Amino acid sequence: MTSTTQNQRYALQELEKEALMGAQGEETFAREVRCIDLSNFATRKK
Repeated sequence: MTSTTQNQRYALQELEKEALMGAQGEETFAREVRCIDLSNFATRKK
């Protein structure tokens, strides 16, 4: 990953999280449980 990719910022918080998925992390027991927001699903599905 280049420094330009690492420094890139996204307007949407979801994109920020997704950009870090699979990135090199720290060894820790703390885990983040990623949740998919399904509220208003029927409306968005149309």
